[in-house]
Amino acid sequence: MEDALWKKVTRLVPAHNAGDSRCWYSHRNIVLTALWAILHDRPMVWACDPANWPGRYRPQRLPTQSTLSRRMSSKGINCVIRGVFQRICVEAGPVGEVGYVDGCALRVGGASKDRHARRGRAVGGFAKGYKLHALADSQGFIRDFRVMPLNRNEVPVMRRLVETTPELPLRIVGDKEYDGVKLHRQCQARGSKLYAMPRGGRVGRRNQPERRKCLEFLLTEAGQRLLRSRTAIERVFSRLKSVGFGLKELPAWTRTLRRVRAWITGKVLLYNVHVLMTRAKGHA
Repeated sequence: MEDALWKKVTRLVPAHNAGDSRCWYSHRNIVLTALWAILHDRPMVWACDPANWPGRYRPQRLPTQSTLSRRMSSKGINCVIRGVFQRICVEAGPVGEVGYVDGCALRVGGASKDRHARRGRAVGGFAKGYKLHALADSQGFIRDFRVMPLNRNEVPVMRRLVETTPELPLRIVGDKEYDGVKLHRQCQARGSKLYAMPRGGRVGRRNQPERRKCLEFLLTEAGQRLLRSRTAIERVFSRLKSVGFGLKELPAWTRTLRRVRAWITGKVLLYNVHVLMTRAKGHA
C-alpha cells in the first residue's frame, strides 16, 4: 500500500517550480525528501541518507539536513505543499453539503522545554502541546487545517479557516465551542451556515438572529440528527491516527511550532492521498 501511495505522491508534486533555478536542490527534491521521512516516522536527517532510499525512488540529489530544515520553512516550499494539498482536494471532487470542524490535541511531555508548546484542554484534562484544527467533509477528506499551540481558542482559528478555505460546505457542524455571532456571520457571508449548539442552550434577544435561527433548528429532530452526525470528524481523526503512516503522538524530534506544523502537514497530506486511493479502489 505504501508503494502505491508514494507513487501517487510523486505524481502530485510538480516537477518544476518558479525559483528552482537559483537553488541547488529543487523544490520537488526538498518536498519529497521531507515526505519520505514523515511517511516512515523518521527524523528528517534519516531521509537525507541515500542508504535509506530504494533505488527506484531516490532523487538524484539529496539535501543535507541543515539545507532541508532551512528550505522547509521557505515561502516557495510552502506554496508547493499548499498546491499539492489543493490538487488532492480537486481530485476529491466537490466538498459536499455537510462539513465538520473540530480540534485534536497533540501532547508533548510535561517536562519538555519546547518554547512554543502551551498548556490547554485535552481529553481527560489539561495537557501541554499543540492542537490540529481541521475542517473535514462527509467523505473523510480534511479540506483545510491549522496547527496552533494547545491554549489557542477554537473560534479565531475557525474564522481563519472560513476565510481561507477555497470551497466551504453548505453546512458546517461543530460543538458548542464554535458558537459565536461573528463566526455565524462570517460563514453566512461565504454562502455557508454554521450549526453549533449555543452555550447554555439559550440565545439573547438582541442582535443575534443567526444564533436564534440556529438554536430553533437544532432543537428539532432534524437538527438533533445533524448534531449527532458530528461524530464523522471523530472518525476522521481516528482514521488519521490508525493508518500505518498516520499521525501518532508527536515524536521526540518534532518540537517548536515550525517543525510541528511541517510534520502534521505531511501527515495530513499523506492521509488525504490515502483516502483518495481508498475511495478510487472502492469505486473500481
